[in-house]
Order: sequence, then C-alpha cells, then structure tokens
Amino acid sequence: MTMEMAGPATWRGYSEAARDRRWGAVRANAAAAGLDCLLVPLALDNLSFRPVLDEPSATGADGRYLTQLDGAVVVLPTSDTVAPIVITERPSRNSWLAETRTSGRGWLEPTFQALQEAGMDHATIGVVGLGSGAYTHANARDGVVVHSAYADLVARLPDATFRDATDVLGKARFLKSEEEIASLRQSCEIATTGVETLVKEARPEWFPNPQRVAGPWGPAMADALRAAGLERGRIGVTGLRGGRIGYARMPDGVVNHTAFAETQRLLPNATFVDVTDPVMTVRSVKSDEELDCMRRTVAIAEAGFDHLVELARPGLDANVLYGAVMARMLELGTEYYNTLGMTIDPIGARAPIATSTRQFRTGWSRTTSSRPKQTRSTAVRPLRSSSLSSWARSRTSTSRTSRCSASCSRGAWSSSSQATRSARSSTTSSGSVRAAA
Repeated sequence: MTMEMAGPATWRGYSEAARDRRWGAVRANAAAAGLDCLLVPLALDNLSFRPVLDEPSATGADGRYLTQLDGAVVVLPTSDTVAPIVITERPSRNSWLAETRTSGRGWLEPTFQALQEAGMDHATIGVVGLGSGAYTHANARDGVVVHSAYADLVARLPDATFRDATDVLGKARFLKSEEEIASLRQSCEIATTGVETLVKEARPEWFPNPQRVAGPWGPAMADALRAAGLERGRIGVTGLRGGRIGYARMPDGVVNHTAFAETQRLLPNATFVDVTDPVMTVRSVKSDEELDCMRRTVAIAEAGFDHLVELARPGLDANVLYGAVMARMLELGTEYYNTLGMTIDPIGARAPIATSTRQFRTGWSRTTSSRPKQTRSTAVRPLRSSSLSSWARSRTSTSRTSRCSASCSRGAWSSSSQATRSARSSTTSSGSVRAAA
C-alpha cells in the first residue's frame, strides 16, 4: 500500500467566539422554555445501547457541541453569571475549557454535586435526550438517557423539577454560524471522497438486512415478554447496574430510562431484577469454539499492529496510518474494526474532533525499537473459505501472516454454533430468574 504524506492541517477546532455563541444561544432557548438549568447527561448509543465514552457518536454530540469533548456531562445554568460545569471520565482541557471534573467510579455523584453547587436543588432542570426531538435524536423514540443514573438523580433532588429539553439544545444546534458552515463544507468534501470510494468498492454481501423495531422499544419489549407468558414473571435485566465483570466502568448501568420505565408501566405485575453478574459470569467462561475465535481475533490484531510497525515513520499523519491498519485488518476478515486505540501523544482519543495534526516521532514506542525485522509475505489473501475446522488446524503455524491467512468463512464467525447457544441458555436459565431482557 502506498502511503502519501499528508499536508498540514489548518482546522484546529472551533474558536472561543463559537463557544460563546453556542452557550449564549442555548441559554436563551432555556430561558424561553422556563428552565433554570440545562443538563446534558451521558448518552446511550442508539444502536449498541451503551454509553459511548471514547469515540465520536451521534448521541454524544450534545455534550460535544457545548465542550468539543467526547463523553462529557454538562451542567449549563441559564444565567450567564454561573459558569457551566463539565464532567468527563478523565481530566480534560482544551481551548474552550480550562479543566473538567472527573466522574470517578460513577457519573451520578459528580452530576448531583454539580447541580447542588449550581444552586439547582429547587430549580426546573431541562434534561437533553430524555425523549426524541424535532432536531436531534429523532430516531431515538425512547431518548438516550441511562435509567438508573437518571432515576437516582431525580430521587436525590426531590424538590427539583425535571423536564425534557432535547429541543432546547437541538434548536441551537440546528442554526449554524459562518464558522460552522465553513467546517461543514470541508466535512462534506472529505465525506464525498469517502462515499465515492464506497460506491467504487462496495459489494452486496457487505450490507446485511437486520430486522429492526419500528417504534419505541418499551412497548416492543413488553409485547415480547407477554408472548413468553411473563406478565407476572421475575425478569432479569442485564445492564440495569454495573457488574463486577460486565459494565464495570458503568456503575449506573446502561439501560435506557424511557424504554425501561415504559416496559415497567406496561407490565405492572412483573418483577424486574438486575442480572448483570450472572449473565456476565457465563460470558467469561469460554467454550472451545469461542477460544478458537479469540485466537483468530488475536492473530488478526497482531497482523494489524505488525503492519502499523512496518509503516510508521516520523512525519506520517496518524489518520493515514490508521486507515492503512484498518484496511489490513479488514482484508484479513475482521468484522469489528472501529475501536482500535491509537494514542500517539497525550491528547490521544480525546482530542477535539478536527483534522489531525498529530505526527509520529522517533521513539514513538519503546517496545518496538529493538524488535528484529520480520520477513513477511506480501501476498496475504483474504479469508474467504468455508470451514471453522480448517482454521483450527492451521493455528499451529508459527507465522502470524500464515495464521491470519488461514481459511475461515466470514459467516462461520458471525454467529455461535447451536451447541454454544444451548450451553449458554442452560447455564443462564438454571437460576431463579425466568427471562433476561
């Protein structure tokens, strides 16, 4: 693959004037709606149903709009005499914010403290993402708010009034400044190049047609539980709270508030309990089939990072390198590729969303400087053949390239075997909980 040196980036994020315009517009909308404060909580991803901390996402755009940071909780008082409070998982700062507070073990406590500090104990608080909006979160019929954290926050502020304020922020986001329009034009040029490449390279088998829920999830889940005869059942919910194994970074859980509350309302005689730990305990014990899959995953990841080591050099744009590594891993058959962590300097994955100015420098990794150069094949064919067993036979090879070139169909790794599904089901159903939502 030919690697071209990228030209110098000219866009380093929005100006402080853009920050002041955004904050002013949102505050004006909040005041017109009769709100004392706007709360932008940690948002659930609309597709994977989990808070997204480390990467740009559509549902996290509200916090990013006000801070230029991913995974930010924002408390923005309507009065401009009270400074906004921003909470992130780790300390962050940029040209808009001198510092942020950290979430520590959970998001509830620092959010509660921020609202108290802002004097919102008896206030009317607008919550962004509590429902779908006319401008944003239009496809998130149940909103994007985490249930346990929101329910606990409301309980801890009994004298405050909470209202949906999705459109309060959405309306401000909808009206663009000249600076934002210029950025949009640049983004469209970049996206057009990507779409043109997609049109040229795309194949029908790349785009499956999954079944989707046409409407809010709450009624759909209630209907499914009724169909299973669980109107009065004891129903386990995975992710209602953080667990020792699963969702350990999310002590408030990952369950959508509006969807879960509606399910509870529609099934008043059912009992819902958290089963995060029982389910995740089963997930932590792997079968031979799953171990083979993990070995293959490791082999592909090794090949990707080996490719990174081969291509990296001082002055190479990080985004160009990232694309090359992703292309390599896709060629070898990976199906989940968008979370490769590449931290090239202290900013890392939490940099403002901008054209990268990060460059590789000599000594970028202490672990590879003395590594002997490996002789690698330049003719690695895509993994297209048909059987899982052929991969198992081939994994004894000492060459990473050979391991990654082993024959295994994409479909064989897309789902577990019937034996694996049966083993998981029998283990999780052996307790007192009859169903897991």
